[in-house]
Amino acid sequence: MLTTLSYSPNTADLFDAIAGLAGAVFLDSGSPYGQQGRFDIISACPYITLTTQGLTTIIETENGILNSDEDPFLLVKNYLKQATFTPVPAPENLPFIGGAIGFFAYDLARRLEKLPTLAQQDLPLSDMVIGIYDWAIIIDHHAKKSRLIQQNNSRKTGAICADVLKKLQQSVVTTHHQPVKLLADFQANFTPQTYAAAFNRIQTYLRQGDCYQVNLAQRFQAPVAGSPWQIYKLLRQHNPAPYAAFLNHPDASVLSLSPERFLQVHDNHVETKPIKGTQPRDPDPVSY
Repeated sequence: MLTTLSYSPNTADLFDAIAGLAGAVFLDSGSPYGQQGRFDIISACPYITLTTQGLTTIIETENGILNSDEDPFLLVKNYLKQATFTPVPAPENLPFIGGAIGFFAYDLARRLEKLPTLAQQDLPLSDMVIGIYDWAIIIDHHAKKSRLIQQNNSRKTGAICADVLKKLQQSVVTTHHQPVKLLADFQANFTPQTYAAAFNRIQTYLRQGDCYQVNLAQRFQAPVAGSPWQIYKLLRQHNPAPYAAFLNHPDASVLSLSPERFLQVHDNHVETKPIKGTQPRDPDPVSY
């Protein structure tokens, strides 16, 4: 079922009403602060949630909770196969009619290959959190249209969509608007000296052929007052990105402001557009 909604150039105003719902997600093109993206996708209350930590995946459905030690990628694939997503009639141009939205953490790679355990896991973050959604609001900023797509894989979907529409019509905001305030200065986990030493060590690895690319990242952290959604709204104003996202999950909220699309798959064609690592190598490897 497809329902036409009133269009707003700032989807964050719509998401305000549902940001506090379980599993609320906002795939954000950055409008109106940025003009590179086209579509925004918002949803909440997935009818299936898969959460992986280590060797166990917790599967939450309408019928209860299951634990599985199967390959988490295969679990997501199999649950998607069981879903029924009816395509919308032409000429509607919707990038999403239902499916999986979530995140894979770095440690999920341990399900694909054996890696040494060297780093301390000091953040209580799941290795994978995937929600399978059968409804979404799609905002097309080029066509200036907003539509709600409802698939009804879940017995509760109709009631959820009716509640969401009511919240949007009444402009009901479910999030707590505590003012955002930084409570202390940001602290890095590198000093300038240790960062320089790590950089020099990487240069040695590169020259010796032990690696070809290294992402030398450092963490900046600080205590802050305010809800994650309010923080995200401030960030998107100052740094709009065409592939940004906000995900509200029980163990963590994900605030992503990515300017690059890693992969796109369409009609059996895979396209990648990473920003880093795209500079051609110097034809003379010695001078490089």
